[in-house]
Amino acid sequence: MRSVFYTNETLDRFYRLYGYYPYLGIGSDALASLHHWKDWQKLLEKTQVVVFGRSAGLAPPHNEEWASTYCQRIHFLDTPLCDLSSTDIRNRAILGKSLRGFVPEPIEREVAEAYRLGPLRDTCP
Repeated sequence: MRSVFYTNETLDRFYRLYGYYPYLGIGSDALASLHHWKDWQKLLEKTQVVVFGRSAGLAPPHNEEWASTYCQRIHFLDTPLCDLSSTDIRNRAILGKSLRGFVPEPIEREVAEAYRLGPLRDTCP
């Protein structure tokens, strides 16, 4: 059973289920290393990236070649800094800690149970 699913695979699964690619929301710290992600160019060709400010990292300078090539697909939100990350949520769920305030209440139980059961399973055909 695989325990790692890359973002591109998740986007493709979403597309198979719903017929379109969702926006991808990431923190500015993740954007700074996006060009190191698996198949990052394909990711930026499929979807628009929405970037939230985070105190842990800043977005790459716009003069970086990769960022300037895809600048029309990357959108920066003018929001307060947010230090919440998917890694934090995943780790809390795996450890059985409360997710209250970390995810919307309607999906809190589903997220917690999914990670407590082990690696997420891809049930999409």
